[in-house]
Amino acid sequence: MKRENPHGLFEWRRRRLLIYLTLLFCGIAATAIIIAALQGMSTALLITLVGAIFGLAGATLGSYIFGAQWDTNNARNAGVTELTVGDDPPEGYAG
Repeated sequence: MKRENPHGLFEWRRRRLLIYLTLLFCGIAATAIIIAALQGMSTALLITLVGAIFGLAGATLGSYIFGAQWDTNNARNAGVTELTVGDDPPEGYAG
């Protein structure tokens, strides 16, 4: 049974799920803020919340892109393309 880069790497399927859920939360929160603004809620609070939500979304996307590049570089530097499950990682593999 072969699997791509199995040693020490967080599963990308799970990463993407967490990212999608975080971005979904940001979208729902932004919608709630728009509704609150239309109903006349305090604008100072809403401006702070919008900044926090867009900050969370930006940090999530930035971390996703940075993490993907980091994993790719680690695998490339270690010369890993496929390993058999149960094999020891190559010398110097930082995964």
